[in-house]
Amino acid sequence: PFNPTTRIQFELAAQENARLVIYDILGRSVRTLVNSAYKSGMHVINWNGTDNSGLPVSTGIYICQLKAGDFVDHKKMMIIR
Repeated sequence: PFNPTTRIQFELAAQENARLVIYDILGRSVRTLVNSAYKSGMHVINWNGTDNSGLPVSTGIYICQLKAGDFVDHKKMMIIR
C-alpha cells in the first residue's frame, strides 16, 4: 500500500525499449509512466498516484505492467487515500 507516492524499480540487462503502464483493476490504462529506450542497469520511477490527466486516482488496487523487449511483468499495488 502507498500514499501519496511509490517507487517502481526495474533492472534491464541490455538497452531496451521499456514501457511501464499502470492499469486499474478493470484493465483500463490509467497512467503511462515510461515509453522509451532505457540503458542497461537499475532504474527507479516514481508514481505520484495520478492519471495521465494529472488527476489523483481513487483508492484501490492497480496493476503495474513492465514490458521490455520480450520480457513482461505485472505487479499489484494498492493506493490508500
